[in-house]
Amino acid sequence: MRAVPFHAGQSRLYLPADLLAAHGLSAAEVMAGRFSPALGTAIAEVLALAETELLALTPAPRAARPVLLMARLARLHLARLRSRGCNPYDPAASLSPLRRQLSLMAANLTGRL
Repeated sequence: MRAVPFHAGQSRLYLPADLLAAHGLSAAEVMAGRFSPALGTAIAEVLALAETELLALTPAPRAARPVLLMARLARLHLARLRSRGCNPYDPAASLSPLRRQLSLMAANLTGRL
């Protein structure tokens, strides 16, 4: 979801058409590069689905931990997008490289994804 602005800039859209239609959005509106409350609601729905899938990954067996470390980053991105009103166009919705690295290190050491 955080890549929506990047994809919109390339005239690509990876949000489901039925989800957009359910919120009264068109592909052109999303690709225009402007945030709207309807887009925020649609993104919140996708984030809820992703969060459900991430919950199924815990607890992770030690042998699978290296493969699942990116799930930790996904959790951080979900939380950051939610805190910014599900607005992927907000520059503050991204994580700093240091935060990403520290989070990966902590997840690897503790096993908490």
